[in-house]
Amino acid sequence: MARKSFKPYIACKTAYHYLSSRIDTYRNYRRKIRYYNWANIGDYFEQFISSRAIPIPKGKKVNFTSVLGKYAECRNNRSGINIFYTGENLNRSEFIPYHEYIQQHPFDLEIGFDYAENDDKIRFPFWILRHFKPTSSYKDIQETVQRLTHPQGNTGEHYCSLIASHDEPGVRRRIYELMNAIQDVDSAGKFLHNNDLLDSQYHQDKHRYLQTYQFNICPENSNHKGYVTEKIFDAILAGCIPIYWGSDNEPEPELINSNTILFWNNNNDNSTLSSEVLRLINDKEYYLYFKNLPRLSSEATDIVWQYFTNLETHFRSIIR
Repeated sequence: MARKSFKPYIACKTAYHYLSSRIDTYRNYRRKIRYYNWANIGDYFEQFISSRAIPIPKGKKVNFTSVLGKYAECRNNRSGINIFYTGENLNRSEFIPYHEYIQQHPFDLEIGFDYAENDDKIRFPFWILRHFKPTSSYKDIQETVQRLTHPQGNTGEHYCSLIASHDEPGVRRRIYELMNAIQDVDSAGKFLHNNDLLDSQYHQDKHRYLQTYQFNICPENSNHKGYVTEKIFDAILAGCIPIYWGSDNEPEPELINSNTILFWNNNNDNSTLSSEVLRLINDKEYYLYFKNLPRLSSEATDIVWQYFTNLETHFRSIIR
């Protein structure tokens, strides 16, 4: 009898964790810097360490652990230096086990989005990974900040876009319905999908796709002070007017000019938001004024550079 190939049935999340574990195993073979539960985050911190010539002593290992895989892989006792990183909100129910574990078993360094910092915990939110290269010099950061402050290339030929795969808190649907009552909203992701141009015309180039829209619905998947991902920065860079919810509606208050953002109030009447959108689409002069306001503060370059220097200082203090 021919031998049957092994094709186990694996539930979606289990399969994701299984594949993540296999990717980790492949990546970690004979490497000084190793990854666990890392999935698609990439080698950002490895490039950061290399570009700043931070030496890893002979025989030492640097172990980066995140939350994108099996909970059992979250361990602070691997041989070497153990660093925990998350771009996710650990206060969400699915990540609470990680939150509890790192509170009871501190890593050598914890990197995340929380503002509370100490010797073994620093803030380096996910939007930095997406919009600033790990090899960035001060000048590089200055140039990226300039592109974000005064984005170019937005045609505004379409009304409003949404790109999302899910809607756990239900906020995206409610914003979509409010905006859709004004004009038809294009949804290019899996959630409320009604538009194929992101794939068929722009080949998954989110930036080019967003450049054709006046507004972009870009709330976070949960609300927690300081939890700011790449979504709002993607909209800003594309020249869209972001419609945002998250981080207590104070996303990066020292960095982002809040006067250039439209906010959804999850527990309040949003008639003001509707009125502002109507004014913007009906008053061309006001729309151009609003669109051309500087998106980031004049201190933005120094703020981002401080994140980089702070991370380098902490890496140098523990990788020895």
